Amino acid sequence: MKEIMRRRQNQKLTAVRGHIEAGRLRRLDFLKTFIDLSPNLRPTALQAALGMLNDLSYKDGADPAMKDTLQTLDSQASVRALSELSFGDTSQANVLPPVTQALSTQEQVDAIRLQTTLTAMYKEFKQSLSQLVTIAESDVGAVTSSNAGPEASAEEIENLMTKAQCHLAVKEKDLWYSLSRLSDGDPSSWEHLTGVAGTLVQESHQMSSSFSRRTNLPTAETYQQCREILLAMGVQCIHAEGQVEAEGLASAMVLNGDADFVASEDTDVLVYGATLMRNFASAHAPLELISGKDIQDRLELDRQAYIDFALLLGTDFSQRLKSVGPIRALNFIKEYGSIEDILNSETKYPPRSSHDEYINEIRAARSIFNSSPETPNPQNLPQVYRNEVAISSILSRYNLTNALLDTGNLDYENALAGNYFADNPTAL
Repeated sequence: MKEIMRRRQNQKLTAVRGHIEAGRLRRLDFLKTFIDLSPNLRPTALQAALGMLNDLSYKDGADPAMKDTLQTLDSQASVRALSELSFGDTSQANVLPPVTQALSTQEQVDAIRLQTTLTAMYKEFKQSLSQLVTIAESDVGAVTSSNAGPEASAEEIENLMTKAQCHLAVKEKDLWYSLSRLSDGDPSSWEHLTGVAGTLVQESHQMSSSFSRRTNLPTAETYQQCREILLAMGVQCIHAEGQVEAEGLASAMVLNGDADFVASEDTDVLVYGATLMRNFASAHAPLELISGKDIQDRLELDRQAYIDFALLLGTDFSQRLKSVGPIRALNFIKEYGSIEDILNSETKYPPRSSHDEYINEIRAARSIFNSSPETPNPQNLPQVYRNEVAISSILSRYNLTNALLDTGNLDYENALAGNYFADNPTAL
């Protein structure tokens, strides 16, 4: 449950980051379109819009509230990249002439419409900076209230904002600043900004898409749909219920000889001692088989020491110790033999929670990895058979009929025939 809660908090943070990035992408799209179309805009409207933007950035350079925001951002270890997020020297602001009554009615309408949109986008950009501060401050509070202490806080804060997102915020600031100082009669500068805006749109789109994928998590309905299509394909489905974890049940089936490996990205499988197949759902990465028993043997650890080594690195049931990575963890286990002895001897590496709470967590995790869930008898499972009609119906229902195209010559039964893993099917 603690791991589930941790993941939910991470998902909330990712969702907020994604919302901010989606807003940035919308702004950058607008700026790119504005820059691309600038040669076709009425010169008076373009000049007035640039003057308005210049005036806004000039005011921000002298605005105490804006300076406070920038200082707050700069004070967070997680957003050091934003330390340059000042608006530079605004003492020599090149203020362009505003809209005047000498313009025609249509020119005034065009200028006002353009200024209104630019102002809204610019204010949204400023608001996004405040959102970054809010994220940092709220998460710093969460970290410091977790009994981790000030030393742990610095490390946790470092991970609150992705470095790429911080750098992108700086680049967006530079684009706004350059645009606010631009002259409508400077073709080379406009051409340069066209390339800059295009690059930023691509970077923001990739980042926004990444956040979107990470927050688009499977639901109970998703899993039910997966079971439905698998059964139609003749693949047996076993549902891990109650106190049983899916990786634990699947690992137990492998260790009992009822299955060959566990296809998963969860390396807890290796702690159970089963063989793990990775990249099963990847369209590009090669399949990898990794044997938990082989890893244990290569590390020259007995079963209990191997479990403690894995627990030090962090599992679904245990948190890792600050500043203890694989090499240090292995050295500690070989020197002291158990996590209890490590904590007693290496006081510079305390757990993030209280000592007793952490030890109880470790003992519970050991119990889980040392016990095997009861597995179903394969002979008692109902027989399932491939049903082409059912497959076609299900794919049509979920608008996946393109998966049926160009598969007429595919021999499913022999698609992976042969020794795919060369001489050693157990592994890397």
